Amino acid sequence: LKLSVSRHERMPRPKGQGSTDDAELIFCVRCRQDLPPWEFGRSAREASSASCKLCLETIEDLDLVDASDGAPACELVLATGESWADHVLGAEKAGAALADLLLDENCRRHIATHRALLLLHRLTEAHPGRGEPWVALGHLLAGDSPFREPARGLGLVPRAVGVLAPPSNPGPQVAAGVLLAVANFMGCAAAKEDALGCGLLGKLDRYLVSGVEEVASTALVCLANAVADSRTAKLTAVQHGLLPVTTAALRRWVDSPPTASAALMALGNLLDEPEAQ
Repeated sequence: LKLSVSRHERMPRPKGQGSTDDAELIFCVRCRQDLPPWEFGRSAREASSASCKLCLETIEDLDLVDASDGAPACELVLATGESWADHVLGAEKAGAALADLLLDENCRRHIATHRALLLLHRLTEAHPGRGEPWVALGHLLAGDSPFREPARGLGLVPRAVGVLAPPSNPGPQVAAGVLLAVANFMGCAAAKEDALGCGLLGKLDRYLVSGVEEVASTALVCLANAVADSRTAKLTAVQHGLLPVTTAALRRWVDSPPTASAALMALGNLLDEPEAQ
């Protein structure tokens, strides 16, 4: 990040704050300057993570990234995300921007790279409780993505399943993001085996009955993908009582075509197994 001393010096000093010489200076961990307290936010006393207002504006600017800017927008998001990967705001803003850019066909060609995967690996490792990086990972793994096996190699499958498992209690946004990533991992046979081996099917019930449609819908897709073409997975799902849970989800969301469709897909895959019938 390129921040000049002169920019800091031009920042107006709040009235009543005294002179710079009298103030207790705080070290900014981003631009690496000693600055007076009024140039920091409310977390300024957290010396290990204190970033001045100008630095924080850099990451906040990711909210303004437009997919129409193409490659420059992609480079900005990746570079800023890499600089801020250790900061929770970095996980939030860079993850959200990545997720948006990955949905744009033009930007996807620039940003769907191993560099993006490594950034998401760092973000989900440092901040597993933030939903935005998981959503971005789900988008990166969508379709005919070539990144499923590399992501598996980074250990992202057990990490994702671990977020879903008790005692973890992810909020709706985080749960939906993780479930999206796991559902899209199912296109890789080895990743699917890893997820099932981590006990995925034993952790889905509370998400299938969620009152938040996005969570329930994504959990249904995850279940449908997990049991497809796998008799062992179908039997395991039945043993965990997921057949009546899925039926209940269908009743609950019958008036919502996308979620009802996901429930029917999951039921159809389960009922391929005679014991489930």
